[in-house]
Amino acid sequence: MNRMMINLKAKLLADDLRDFLEISQGQLAMVDSVFPHAVNLSCGDQLITLTNQEDITPMGALLEGVDNFVPLINEVDQFKLMPEALSAISGSLLLNISKAEIWKSKIAIDKALKARQDIVDDIERLINWLSHKPALGLLPLLGRLTKANESLSAGKGNLYSRHIADELSDFNLAMQSEDWQRALEISDKLIGFGMGSTPSCDDFLAAWLLILQIFDELYPEDKNWIQEFGQAILEKAQAQTTDISVAMLKNAVLGKTNLSHQTLVTTLLFNHEDDLLSSAEKVLQHGASSGGDFMLGLLCALNWFTQNMKTIDKKGEQAL
Repeated sequence: MNRMMINLKAKLLADDLRDFLEISQGQLAMVDSVFPHAVNLSCGDQLITLTNQEDITPMGALLEGVDNFVPLINEVDQFKLMPEALSAISGSLLLNISKAEIWKSKIAIDKALKARQDIVDDIERLINWLSHKPALGLLPLLGRLTKANESLSAGKGNLYSRHIADELSDFNLAMQSEDWQRALEISDKLIGFGMGSTPSCDDFLAAWLLILQIFDELYPEDKNWIQEFGQAILEKAQAQTTDISVAMLKNAVLGKTNLSHQTLVTTLLFNHEDDLLSSAEKVLQHGASSGGDFMLGLLCALNWFTQNMKTIDKKGEQAL
């Protein structure tokens, strides 16, 4: 007996998903995974994420009127893709996206970059704030990787943060000195390492890739290795980690990330009105430890960024 059709509406729709649906209408998407707060659909090499939380992702949609996806969608369902709706082949579910507000999934570089010292000051604020949070995931390595006082890292760490500490430190040192080929070699030990649908080291790497992409857009002639590095990480990830992580890393290389991470990065780098610590708190709530793992990578990458960014002198000329 067929289930009664349930109609859900999207509140937000990522611009890249809108564009994808326009060129992919009629294609079928398979259910990849179902969680209480999110559903992942795969169509070719694309991963579509439906969520009932405010933290929309690239290639995603925020749906209203659903508290738990698990009773509604199972892993054998298929969805027909159309520009105005996603409909379950079983006839049990219709996801109406026609009136959703469009969200820009790529970080907009359309505001003035903050002064170097202002960014450095915010980095120090964030390190101090994180040091008072539970040291989950990779956060026991906060003091070591950010060159802060080791005592800032609460607790003694967990088994896998201790296990991967040297490799993460070596990767970070290689990136800070722009020995990116050495960093690529070390990344073989990082990609896919950790627990969950986005392993901890993948979240760490996603932050690095995102900041590198922003730097490359700001100063396109400055670091000719950034694009090659990002593509090499993606090639490795295809064989070493989860589909959800691959999608996250692919988005980072394109300068895309989910809403909470996007807000935090723009707050740190640009003249942005959002409160730094409120933005950080939203990121920290992401996953079991994913938000903290991302922020650790973000702090490391921003240290490199501030050492390489160009400042504006009083005459309006660029200077290192």
